[in-house]
Amino acid sequence: MNDFINIQEQLAQDYFPCIADLRNFIHITYWSDFHLITQALFDLLPFGQLFGGNQFYAFTDYQLGPLADEARCNLLFWSLANVTTFMGQRAQELTLHYDNTFLWHYVVPACKIEIHNQLLEGHRIRFLSRCQLSQAKVEVEFQEIQLCSNDNSGYNFICTDSQIYAYLWRNHIWETNIVNWETNLVNLQTFHVPI
Repeated sequence: MNDFINIQEQLAQDYFPCIADLRNFIHITYWSDFHLITQALFDLLPFGQLFGGNQFYAFTDYQLGPLADEARCNLLFWSLANVTTFMGQRAQELTLHYDNTFLWHYVVPACKIEIHNQLLEGHRIRFLSRCQLSQAKVEVEFQEIQLCSNDNSGYNFICTDSQIYAYLWRNHIWETNIVNWETNLVNLQTFHVPI
């Protein structure tokens, strides 16, 4: 039995030499009591990037396939490396979120004028807000930055849910769920006020 475990651990080291320890990333929050994913999967998750229209569609057209492949490899890594929870159960699911403080206090202010102008010109600005990996699927969720007019004849940034892409392991296709069908980028009906 020990030989089998040693072989598994060696395979995990050979095939997955670079592992990301989520405890080292203060801009990422995660829902799990384990903290290891493959670096290759982590590198494909564009947390902290703002996507204009062309960039967003380039990501969804060309990066979702590799993302599903790396997510599948990550599940294999969890199994080979015997990644377990604090209770000793095998790793089954992990949800990553980009920390709102970093987005709204560092990323958005650095691009404030560009974002504002793009939105007034009718261009959508999206960002990756969540990634969930489980034995059933990998899912990525995008939110949008939009504008709401204020009393001073100006605008404040707001946030809305946008689209969820889910790759179900059982049928090997990406499904798209559009959460917000509103086309207006200013003064939406449903939105979140950023922190």
